[in-house]
Amino acid sequence: MKKSIFFLILIFILLANIFPQEDILMANFRQGITYYSQGNWVLAIDFLEPALRSTNRALAAEAHFWTAMSRFSNNEFLQSLENMETILMYYPDYHNINELNYHKGRALFNLGFFNDSILTFNDYLNTLGPDNFLDTASLDRKASTLFWIGECLFNMGHLDRAEDTFSLVIMNYPESSKFEASSFRIALIGQKRVEEELLRLLRLSHEEARRNLDEFQRRETAYEHAIIIFQNRINDLESDTRLADLETDNAMYELELALSEERIRILEARLLELEQVQQTTAVQDSPRQEFNQGLPVKTPGIWDNQLK
Repeated sequence: MKKSIFFLILIFILLANIFPQEDILMANFRQGITYYSQGNWVLAIDFLEPALRSTNRALAAEAHFWTAMSRFSNNEFLQSLENMETILMYYPDYHNINELNYHKGRALFNLGFFNDSILTFNDYLNTLGPDNFLDTASLDRKASTLFWIGECLFNMGHLDRAEDTFSLVIMNYPESSKFEASSFRIALIGQKRVEEELLRLLRLSHEEARRNLDEFQRRETAYEHAIIIFQNRINDLESDTRLADLETDNAMYELELALSEERIRILEARLLELEQVQQTTAVQDSPRQEFNQGLPVKTPGIWDNQLK
């Protein structure tokens, strides 16, 4: 057993002498890149991480970049961001620093730091320069950057600004890979507006219904209170000895009212009879007046004086 252990140690020493440490790190780095290209993120990280400690600055910076990419692809966004920040701090002359900013913006987006993500993407756009329609890769990268800015705005609730940003992708970069996604987002924003309007109307309807319910309950309580008061008053009247006197007085008033109505009826009948008598008398006197008008006028004479 001891001989076997000694033999393994000897082999390790020989290999260490044959392959210098940096060569081993480089070999691991290349194997990590191979695993990354195959989509095996975990193994890629395992083989890339040793190269992070390389004394070769170029190798260490490259190892940080591809470790960050592997971790990003494996949804380890915070660890990926840490590798990116290491490059920006300790390797500012890294040749792929602009590409790094693009991926940093995406990492910030996935972590929910939307404002920081927008700032990072804007910095990246400034490095791309004016559009060169012969450089399709650059155009596609611009479209992708604008798309992610729109995504940040969308997630922050700035629907109008997000729609404007997605519209830039559609109008200026119709051949980009983000054309369809931007079109879909614009349609989704339209639906989002409808949804928000419906929610607003529903909220208003709910509030109105709640107010009506509160008002109904308030009135119902008031009615119940009034009914209780009236019921108590009725109970008080029924138990009061004056109730009999009140009923007697009411009966007397009703009798006097009936007698007054009867007297009025009799007087009206008498008045009607008098009017009929007057009309009959007037008809009988009319021929007598006409007869008297036809007689001669009587002059005083001797006999009249004698009669006196």
